[in-house]
Amino acid sequence: MANSLTNLFDIFVTVEYGYKKGQDREYKKRYLSYAFAYAFIWSLCVSAFDKYHEDLSFQCRGMFEQIIYPSNDFVQNFYFDAGEIGFKHWSERLPEFMYQKEMGFHEIIVDTIDTVRYSSVINLLSQNVKPILITGPSGTGKSIQLSRVNKTPLVLTSTTSHYQLQLSIESKLEKIRKNMLGAPAGSVCIVAIDDTNMPA
Repeated sequence: MANSLTNLFDIFVTVEYGYKKGQDREYKKRYLSYAFAYAFIWSLCVSAFDKYHEDLSFQCRGMFEQIIYPSNDFVQNFYFDAGEIGFKHWSERLPEFMYQKEMGFHEIIVDTIDTVRYSSVINLLSQNVKPILITGPSGTGKSIQLSRVNKTPLVLTSTTSHYQLQLSIESKLEKIRKNMLGAPAGSVCIVAIDDTNMPA
């Protein structure tokens, strides 16, 4: 969890996320306080079971007294707006559902607050080359979240050997130097394993 906190905090204090360099001390103090509180929420509070969310939300409000959280929901349901240095509800980023007749029933995805916030954080982590582990019961949308990340899928079965897995990954890479493989120029390689619960 400490690694998760520092990984997220590193992202939130980048210019790309919205941090403005060269500002006065008051700006830095306020921004870093909100960024740390948001990283804390996502590294500890969001990963807990739903039944603990209310208690953790209450604890966060007490721990970070200098942070102004909206009072109409748990702290887990807000995101850090770097431009205004404040928290806004994830529902504000929820896209409007547009039904398309040509789509099959199994292809229809209706976004919820959960899918929006998880996909947002997954994209942030993957764009900044940070490791991600998505857990949860069967049927909770883990594979759908991964399908939104630009990647080349790897199919694993109970007969897949470590050597076959290595060859599958290496086949997608380019030779950079004599003993080094890497992603094509200008791109990043993401290896996504959809199911780690494979038979031995």
